[in-house]
Amino acid sequence: MSRPENIRKLREASDAYLQALETQIKAHLGAAEALGGICDATSGLLAAQLDWADPTEGDYPCAQEDASTESDAVEPLLVGLEDARGQLAELSRAGLTSKIKELIAAHGKTRLSELSLEQVNQVLVAAREAANGAG
Repeated sequence: MSRPENIRKLREASDAYLQALETQIKAHLGAAEALGGICDATSGLLAAQLDWADPTEGDYPCAQEDASTESDAVEPLLVGLEDARGQLAELSRAGLTSKIKELIAAHGKTRLSELSLEQVNQVLVAAREAANGAG
């Protein structure tokens, strides 16, 4: 083979290699984008499940009698949102669903997820007090 022919074959081989490399890079970028979409969808699904599992969602009238617990109920207790959510779910299963809904409504909200952490703790304390008074 002559030198120009070797150079031409080398260029063809390098062009084919670069094309294959570009194809693989595009495939990997597509996979990375798909994984990002899966991650976003999973986060959205988790948030939806937490809202769906919220035993206190819905539209309910505001209970005026529970307004006094708003200012003085939560001093020492500040649990995280997930802990409070779990404890309120247990209290709801114990028959306090309507009371919990009333407590949330007393804050002018309809869902637990709309409350601040302090308000969630206030609802938890008042629900515990109602459970102790009822049991």
